[in-house]
Amino acid sequence: MTETTTEETEVAETESVQISMLFELENIAVAGRRVLFDVLKSTLGDKGVKLTPVMFSRYCIHASPDVYLPGVFEAAGKKTGPDAKLLNEVNQGQKLSLLDGSVKLNKGFKTVLDHAASENVTIGALTSLDQDTATQLMSKLGFDKLGVELLCIPASDRDFPTADAWLKLAKQMSTNPQLCMVYSSSTTACKAGLSAGMRCVAIPDDYTNFQDFGGADFIIESDDTDLHFHDLLELVSK
Repeated sequence: MTETTTEETEVAETESVQISMLFELENIAVAGRRVLFDVLKSTLGDKGVKLTPVMFSRYCIHASPDVYLPGVFEAAGKKTGPDAKLLNEVNQGQKLSLLDGSVKLNKGFKTVLDHAASENVTIGALTSLDQDTATQLMSKLGFDKLGVELLCIPASDRDFPTADAWLKLAKQMSTNPQLCMVYSSSTTACKAGLSAGMRCVAIPDDYTNFQDFGGADFIIESDDTDLHFHDLLELVSK
């Protein structure tokens, strides 16, 4: 019978506790909601619909345009809803705006990526963008060179991302959900991560800062270049 050495045991234990950092691609890595708001405001303005930040926060945070735009039109007092042409304009406008070169990596997140690399933490991005757009955005941000895993799931309902979406990303990365640390931008994304058994940092943006982030391990409301990476890593490691 072959005896297992202490060194082999330590290696096996290290391999079994691989920690992963998961994040929302378009809302944590970049200011995707600001991009979408500008696209919608311009596109809907041509249709006589005046989009306000309040309307955007109420209707346009989690779902796809074909789901939330009817509510926007109704709130604006329009008797008819958006047509296929308008939906295509919104989708194309969002894609072009995200990829036109003006969108930059959010302040502080580069530091988080550096921390993850130095701690051998694997990285995964979750997105509701289509595969082509998400892949191009990943490349522009340099995430492909960092080995960031990508999972695209269409936001077909009002609750994106779901706990199942985070779990699917963890499974794709062969990571135990309890060893995952999530960076989220909305209460839906945060609570979904918590429901999946993951640790969560909430980073609200201008359109979600009114939401309830109760349960989050950390809530970041100001510029913080560290974004509590090591604090979260310590919690996951326990």
